[in-house]
Amino acid sequence: MSKPRPFVFQLDDVLAALPLHGMPPTERSILRAIATHAGPDGTGAFPSLERVSRLTGHGISTVVKAIKVLASDGRRWLSKVARRDEKTGAATSNGYTVHLDGAPWGDEQATKRKRKPPERAPLSIRRTPPTNFHPTDTPSSPDGIAPLHPTDTPSSPDAQDPFFNPPREPSINPPSRPRARAGAQQSLLPDLDGATATGTPLPASGVREKPAKPPREKTAGERYADAFVQAFTDRGRTVSRPTTNEVTLLGKLCRDHARDRAGVVLVGDALPVWIRAQVGAMVDGVDDPTRHRGGLSVLGLRHWLDTVGPVRVRELDPPAPPRAAPEAPRALNRPPSNVTLEEAIAAIRANPYFPQPERTIAGLQAKIALRDAAKAEGQAANG
Repeated sequence: MSKPRPFVFQLDDVLAALPLHGMPPTERSILRAIATHAGPDGTGAFPSLERVSRLTGHGISTVVKAIKVLASDGRRWLSKVARRDEKTGAATSNGYTVHLDGAPWGDEQATKRKRKPPERAPLSIRRTPPTNFHPTDTPSSPDGIAPLHPTDTPSSPDAQDPFFNPPREPSINPPSRPRARAGAQQSLLPDLDGATATGTPLPASGVREKPAKPPREKTAGERYADAFVQAFTDRGRTVSRPTTNEVTLLGKLCRDHARDRAGVVLVGDALPVWIRAQVGAMVDGVDDPTRHRGGLSVLGLRHWLDTVGPVRVRELDPPAPPRAAPEAPRALNRPPSNVTLEEAIAAIRANPYFPQPERTIAGLQAKIALRDAAKAEGQAANG
C-alpha cells in the first residue's frame, strides 16, 4: 500500500494550474508554508505566526494581512480557528484548514501593481527654441530668431558720454587677496613661499590632512544587539544579528524584567550586561532548541523569561553596606583607676541601685586580700 502524497504537493498542482496572476507571490508563499504543516486532507495545521514568518521571510504584520485575505469570503483558501490552552486558557497558535478550491485573483492584480509613468510635456514642445529674447525693434535674423546680444543696435547717448562712462586707468598696485570673513572656509592654495592663506605652512605632501572625526558613540539598541551576539560567541556558537524589531523587543524585555536583588530597575550600561547573562542562561538551559518556543532567538528569550524567569546577575547587585566594627567590651562594675578598692566598696554600698553589689564587693575584697598578702611577702623578703 503506497503512502498518500503530502498535501503540499497537491496544493502545488493546484497553484501551478492557476493563471499567471492567479495569486500574488506573498499570499502564495504563506499559503504553501501553512500547507506544509497540514495533514493529508488539509486539516491539522497549527503553525505560529513566528514560524510562518521565518519560513517565508515576511514580517509578522504581512503574514497576518495575507492570512486575513486568504481566509476572506471572496477567496476561501483558508479556514482559521482560534485556539486556547486547555489548562491555562491562554491564547496559542491558530488552527488552519487549507482548501484547494479557493477563488483565484484576476487580471486586476497585474494592473494594480503597475505604476503609471509621470506625465511629461510632448517632445515637440520641450525642444522648441525660444524666440524674441528682447522684444524691441532690433532686426531679426533670416530664420526669424532675434540675436541674444545684438551688435548693430545703436547705443543710447548716455553710453557714449564720458561723464557717465569715464575711461579706466591701469592700476599701479597689484590686486591684493581679499581677506576671508570670520568663519569662512580658508583656501588651501599655497603661495610662492609655501604657506596657505592662513599663514600656516603646508606639509611636505602639499595637501593638508583633515582632522580625524571622533568615533560615533553606539546607541542603546546597538549595545543590546552586541550583548545578544556576544553571549553566543562566548559559548562558541554563531547567531545572526537581531533585526530592528527584535532590538525593540529586547528593550521591552529589559523594561519588564531587568531588576537587581533589591528590586531596583536597571538602566544604562547595566542593561547589556543583564541581556548577556539572560541569553547565556537560555543557551545553557535549552537542550533542544527545536522544542523551545521561538528557538534561540529574541522571541525564545521572551518565552524563557516568561516561563523560567530572569537569572540573578551578582555583578549588578548593589554593594552590601559595610559592617560596623565590633565595639570593645565595656568593663562592667569596674572602678576607675584613680579610686582605691576600699573607696569603691564604700561607693557600691552607698548606691542602692547598683546591680549585684554582694558579688562585686566579694570580688573587690578578694583583690584587697591578694594585695595585702603580696605586700606582706615583700616586707618579709626585705626584712
